[in-house]
Amino acid sequence: MLGQKIRSLRIVSGRGTSPLNSYVEYHSQFIGAESLVGYAVSSGHLTALQSRVEIVNTFPNDQMNKIQSAVAAPIVLGDQTVGGIYIASTREDYFTSSMRTLIQKYVELLCLAFEKDEFYRLSEIALGVMPRRSYQLPYLVSFQRRVMQQIMQAANEQRIMTRIQAEKVAWQQIEEDLLQHISPYSEVDNQLDFSAQ
Repeated sequence: MLGQKIRSLRIVSGRGTSPLNSYVEYHSQFIGAESLVGYAVSSGHLTALQSRVEIVNTFPNDQMNKIQSAVAAPIVLGDQTVGGIYIASTREDYFTSSMRTLIQKYVELLCLAFEKDEFYRLSEIALGVMPRRSYQLPYLVSFQRRVMQQIMQAANEQRIMTRIQAEKVAWQQIEEDLLQHISPYSEVDNQLDFSAQ
């Protein structure tokens, strides 16, 4: 959709080792300007936070317990991006200069994994603020239902819609619903937060 602003990022894959593996590998989520990855993608630059204090002070609502340092890097090709990566450690000051250089080289290689039409101009990135994962859960679990609704609606209207097209529409609907959430870090939400943070 040419000219349309990108309002969120969606975690599509994760990999972790103990103690973070169960959280990282099985949790879909939307993130935005409130996150380290969102900041890195919006700015177009690798960003590292080397202590728990720095993480809490910079991105107070984008954290999991036990993370002591983190780095996020956009996957950039020229003035375009396809998203970013997030790497975290349970050790403080883990991401040395040489480690960050290695991560940057890895990200440059990742560009080869994507088609040119999957990239968006950095100028099209205008991330909103996404609510906590605990607030997102009811929306995320509605994904399959929304996909089926799209396919059935298309069939009723005698239109052909592939599952991939229906999934794209369902993700866009969920994103829009989450962006409408007025106070993503309200007191009520904090009380209901049962996520594995």
